[in-house]
Amino acid sequence: MQGVTRPPLMRLENRKIVLRHMSSLVLGQFFKSGNNHERFERVHTFLATNDVDGLSSEMRTFCEGNRSLEESLLEIVPEALHSQVGLADGSWIGNLFGRESRFYGAVAGTLDDVRELESIQQEFANQRKYAEAARVDRRLRAVLDDRTLNFLSRTAILPKYGFPVDTVELEVKGEYSSRRDISLQRDLSQAVAEYAPGSQVVANKKVWESGGVKLVQGQEPVTRYYRYDEEGNFEHSLNKDEIRGRGVRQYFTPQWGFATDLNYRTREPIRKAERLYTTRPFFGGFAEVAEPVSKIFGGVSITLAAPGSLFILSEGHQQRQFRVCLSCGRHSAKRIAKHRTLYGKPCGERMGRYSYGYELVTDVVRIMFPYLDDVDAAYSLGYSLALGSSDALGVPQNDLNVALSRVEAPSGFGMISLILYDDVPGGAGFVARLSREEIFAEALYRARERVAGGCGCDSSCYGCLRSYRNQFVHSVLDRYKALRFIEAVTKVLTVV
Repeated sequence: MQGVTRPPLMRLENRKIVLRHMSSLVLGQFFKSGNNHERFERVHTFLATNDVDGLSSEMRTFCEGNRSLEESLLEIVPEALHSQVGLADGSWIGNLFGRESRFYGAVAGTLDDVRELESIQQEFANQRKYAEAARVDRRLRAVLDDRTLNFLSRTAILPKYGFPVDTVELEVKGEYSSRRDISLQRDLSQAVAEYAPGSQVVANKKVWESGGVKLVQGQEPVTRYYRYDEEGNFEHSLNKDEIRGRGVRQYFTPQWGFATDLNYRTREPIRKAERLYTTRPFFGGFAEVAEPVSKIFGGVSITLAAPGSLFILSEGHQQRQFRVCLSCGRHSAKRIAKHRTLYGKPCGERMGRYSYGYELVTDVVRIMFPYLDDVDAAYSLGYSLALGSSDALGVPQNDLNVALSRVEAPSGFGMISLILYDDVPGGAGFVARLSREEIFAEALYRARERVAGGCGCDSSCYGCLRSYRNQFVHSVLDRYKALRFIEAVTKVLTVV
């Protein structure tokens, strides 16, 4: 056997992961105190007060003045993050358990579900529809009898194995909702496409399809206006008037995930599940500096890694967006005159047209090649370099991605730059290693291997440049265009 095994890397300074470890420590001590150990068993004992404000207040009271707890947190949290998570000024309690926290939203959403299910169950009972009432009761029992640890982990309050960051769930409200072996969690970048209306996923030999987004009272989705061009220039704002030009649209982030209908009946698959949509990334700019320091390798300019914003959008078939009701959460791929809530009740609100999307803040490097001014060539080169970098760094292909950005380039460089980024919220330190010349050279070598023709295709295929997530540019990807740029650089750069 040949090759080098590189140890996996995990960046400790990831704010979201650190906050979840803080929640783990705090909740662990809370359940050990007094008679709270009984509340660790099931959701119905943990949420016994049926009041999100009451539980939030109880957690804040437990934390306030608890010096030993705060000292424990100071020990486990990297000093560089003390200010970010609130340990420097005492705001950590609000970050963990305040009205804007993940904890508050998860508890509020669960209590909303319980109240809605209890209401529907009573309606069925009053109508003597006892079979339907029993079905709703099974769903209610599944929610309330879930283990507290499962609930806290599933709702991303506690850390999970592998440290996923932005994960959401397709909540099964109806049939099979009491099954413990079904987990329909996805990274948000996948979920906005795989759980969009009409898309299907297969789990436990069953087909699952979402009926809408999950909403939480008091934490309504924030809609943003945006527009972009084919060169990757992206604008967004809360105020439509601040965005000039045509083609202004709206998007929002389904931060609480998706849900099936209460009456949803799953089925066995008869063919491969349909994956109707993909996502597209756009670079929003560097988060902390206007322009990081750059290095020049073989005539190529590459910045040092710095935090940057990427906007990941799912816009539906042919960018027609989705129809979504922001009152009940129901969504559809096409316009419908009237709709019902996910619980089967008539909804009197109108659906609006939205995309699904979210902002990813992660490590970014900007790479500028000489005379790169063609969009098609830029995408071809960008994906070849992203794939070559994943090979050189020994990381999964899905952990790196690329976007384009138009810049006022220095003389000799093209107007289109490549934005290579860690596809992990907060960053994982992958693209940061490309600022070492020997690693960047190896990435180019691996990229050249991919597009040199070993696949035998005429322009691009899944053996060289194509993947599921870059479907939006399959028609323009061309390995020959990428190869010309790579070979021009490797002539003057020592590639090992």
